[in-house]
Amino acid sequence: MLRTAIVLLLAALMVILLLPFILVLWVISLFRPGITFNGAVGCLARIFIPFLLKLCGVRFEVSGAENLPENAGNGPGSGAVYVGNHQGGFDALVPILYIGKTKSVVLKKEIARVPLAGWALKLFGCIFLDRTNLRAQIDCIRQMETMLMDGKEIAIFPEGTRSKGPDMGEFKAGAFRSAIAAEVPVIPFVIDGSWRCFEEKGRLVPATVQVSILPPCSTEGLKASDARSMAVHIREIMQQEQFRLRAEKGNNNA
Repeated sequence: MLRTAIVLLLAALMVILLLPFILVLWVISLFRPGITFNGAVGCLARIFIPFLLKLCGVRFEVSGAENLPENAGNGPGSGAVYVGNHQGGFDALVPILYIGKTKSVVLKKEIARVPLAGWALKLFGCIFLDRTNLRAQIDCIRQMETMLMDGKEIAIFPEGTRSKGPDMGEFKAGAFRSAIAAEVPVIPFVIDGSWRCFEEKGRLVPATVQVSILPPCSTEGLKASDARSMAVHIREIMQQEQFRLRAEKGNNNA
């Protein structure tokens, strides 16, 4: 519990120090609607978050970087959807810090209400999803399609919520439907061990999180009706990779 208290205290201090900078970006955004600050906010994340992770005792081991598309996120025609399984609260850091360039992440709407962090994520270009409102979900999918067609990269956790354990839940089809509509590839990434960092005991625990980036899956020639079968197929290959990671470290039960 002492580690958790220290990390929370330092995180609060960082929030206070960064508040003026975030407020400046927020004011600029008022005069330029729709603008995002991926570079600026991403730079801050890469400076401060690794420090907090060291204090937490959380370490990420990433493999498969050679599977990242070279031209992704470089303008119209270069969009991509990154889909990962969701074990714990640290997972959102993976697409921001450890998978190529910083990219927008689809997050639950409750996070938008978190002081400063919610503002920063909005400025970063993250999309907030209301899981209780069907119309809001449809609007979210359309927003994703627009961003993808503009050449943006978006990361999403298609389980829709944390598993808080080693098991992988069912994948929802929305993200795959957006990728098919925008005719962009889907890049799966597998996370294993993040649930041990906090969810297992309800406090911060030192742990190593494995991340494996898999080869892109093309959406060429697919229709909206193929989104469900694509979700099932990609979940299967991610599940197999998760099993491989566990076998490699000699722990088939996570």
